[in-house]
Amino acid sequence: MSLFTDLIKANKIILGPSDTILGLYGIASHEAFLSLNKLKNRCKKPYLLLIKNKEVAIDFIAPGQFEPFQKCVY
Repeated sequence: MSLFTDLIKANKIILGPSDTILGLYGIASHEAFLSLNKLKNRCKKPYLLLIKNKEVAIDFIAPGQFEPFQKCVY
């Protein structure tokens, strides 16, 4: 697990197991986003971002978007 953690913290993209198939993993950063786009040869299709809980999700909300977020989270 240490190698995985070290690579993720260094903004590297990792290929690893998910629930059914292999997936690509990266930290939520602009650098990792650009690396994923380059690897997948795409730029307009969105990515799935998994977040631990709604308290952590707040860090990813754009200014002025908290109220709509709060309405759709249970």
